[in-house]
Amino acid sequence: MVELNRTAFYYTSGGQPNDTGKIICNGSVYQVLDVYREKESGRILHKLDRPLDAAAGGPNPQVHGVIDWERRHMHMRHHTALHILSRVVLDEFGNFVTSSQIYADRSRIDFDSPEMPPDKLKLIEEKTNAVIKRGLPVSITFISREEALKIDDLIRTKVSLVPEAVRIIRVVVVEGFDRQACGGTHVANTSEIGTLKITKTESKGRERRRIEIALI
Repeated sequence: MVELNRTAFYYTSGGQPNDTGKIICNGSVYQVLDVYREKESGRILHKLDRPLDAAAGGPNPQVHGVIDWERRHMHMRHHTALHILSRVVLDEFGNFVTSSQIYADRSRIDFDSPEMPPDKLKLIEEKTNAVIKRGLPVSITFISREEALKIDDLIRTKVSLVPEAVRIIRVVVVEGFDRQACGGTHVANTSEIGTLKITKTESKGRERRRIEIALI
C-alpha cells in the first residue's frame, strides 16, 4: 500500500467506486488497483500491483499519478445523472433517496417509494433527459454545516450520511436546477452525460423501490 501527501485518485465512498490508473516513479510504472480510506486512521491508501521501490527515488520519491480517465468519466456521468434523477423524483413525487451505487456500466438508486408503475418511470426518464439536454453547467461550492442544515433537501438521502465532525459541506450545483451535498466527482456540464435509460426496477421492501439506469 502507498500513501501520498496528496492524490487525485478518488477513493471508494458514497456509492462511487475508486479510481484506477497508474503511478510512475523514477521511470517505473505501477498499476493502481484500488484506493480506499483506512477507517481507523483516515489515511488514503493506494493498492499497487507490486511494492513501490521507494529507494529508487530517494527518501521522498516524486511520483506522477495517471488516472484511468475513461473509468473516471463514466463515474462522473453516472453520478451527475443520479443527482438530476433524484431531484426529478423529489419534485414530482416527494420521494427521498435511501441509497445509491455506481458501477462501471450502470448505476442504481433506491427511493422511499411504495411503487414505481410504468407511467411514473416514463415521466422520470423523460424529465431527467430533458434536464440533461439543457446543457446546464455543474459547479462545486462550499458552505458551513450550519447553513447546510437550514436547507431542507440539500442532503438528499433519507438518513444524513454526513459525519457530525464535518463542519464544511461540499455542494454540487447543477445551475438553475439542483444543489446537493456530495463528495463525489461530477461532469462540468450536463451535456456530457448523454442519454439516460431506465433499464430495470425492482422492489427492495414494502416502502423501497430501486431504479437501475444506463447511459448511452
